[in-house]
Amino acid sequence: MKKLAALVYLGVYLICVSGTSNSWPISLSMSCYEVQPKVACSFDFTNNANQDYYLLKRNTPLEGMFSPFVAISYNGAPLNYEGIVAYRFPPVQNEFVLIKPGESVSAIAYISDAFNLRSDGLYSISYVSPLEFLSKEQMEMTAFDAKIRYANHLEVSESVQISLKNTHMLLRPSFIDTHSQDADRQIVTIKGCDSASFIGGNQTQRDDVLAAHIKLCAQFGSARKIVQNDAFYKTWFGEYTAERSNKVKLVLQQCEDGITQDTVTYDMNGLYCFIPFSYAYYVRGEKAKVHLCALFHDVKSVTCREDGDASKEQILAHEWTHCYGGTEDYMTYGEEDNKAMAMNDPDKAVNHADSYAYYYCLAYWQ
Repeated sequence: MKKLAALVYLGVYLICVSGTSNSWPISLSMSCYEVQPKVACSFDFTNNANQDYYLLKRNTPLEGMFSPFVAISYNGAPLNYEGIVAYRFPPVQNEFVLIKPGESVSAIAYISDAFNLRSDGLYSISYVSPLEFLSKEQMEMTAFDAKIRYANHLEVSESVQISLKNTHMLLRPSFIDTHSQDADRQIVTIKGCDSASFIGGNQTQRDDVLAAHIKLCAQFGSARKIVQNDAFYKTWFGEYTAERSNKVKLVLQQCEDGITQDTVTYDMNGLYCFIPFSYAYYVRGEKAKVHLCALFHDVKSVTCREDGDASKEQILAHEWTHCYGGTEDYMTYGEEDNKAMAMNDPDKAVNHADSYAYYYCLAYWQ
């Protein structure tokens, strides 16, 4: 079988337990191995059908270890993902890779870059991110630069186990930037908030972020105070229950507390902004810090818009729910998709950063 290798590395395979299904149009096989001082997993995505398919590289190992596409447990206890969570708009054509019938596309990801494998023993690694793909006909109907909001969605089930020894020799997750230049740091104290610290960026960029940040100081609390069993709540979080509404209140409270009590940091030119189409990102486990990219600075609106379109304030609200509220991203883009999530899967909506971003901004007009 011909393989189109996205990355090629050598390694010694240890333990592999898999269960792929050739009945899927695209199937996944994976195996993991130790290459000191790291642990790597290889992934093969195979087209089992008799037609061309285009697989989205985003949130898969095809673009690197830049999203939580695997879950890892040790002795039955889940490990925390300590990597990047990026804010992005819907994908375009060049984020998809063609897989012809009977062919595969492969990639290697170093899972130890994003998970702290600090104990010897047996680890279970499961692939948890759904695959998004287009048929040849769907791709041909899409303009080259058009945002692709809808793709075929496939839940895959694949897991492996690996036994690790001498884990003290492994490198630890390293996405947290400890080398920012303090000489370029500006700290601004804000009445009613704590302080905001800026690293890099020009004065216009800093002024825009500061203006948006000042809004955050009050609006997280204002949005929390209107959480109730009404149409606005149901639009973004779905069917009302006390448990889910308490979750929403808690996330907004945690963001309000963090923003108003911490000296937060805005890295105006994030080190990992090379991840395709990234506007901003947060590194899991990093304290009170958000990283901004060139696409963020290109957003025209500084504060929230009544029509729900993107603004710098909305993107920052999204990122701070990751930092303080522990929210996730579920590859759901835009107002209509988020409303559909609320209707169809409210448990997921109350854990989705973009649901909070829309609720936060549109609460101004309630």
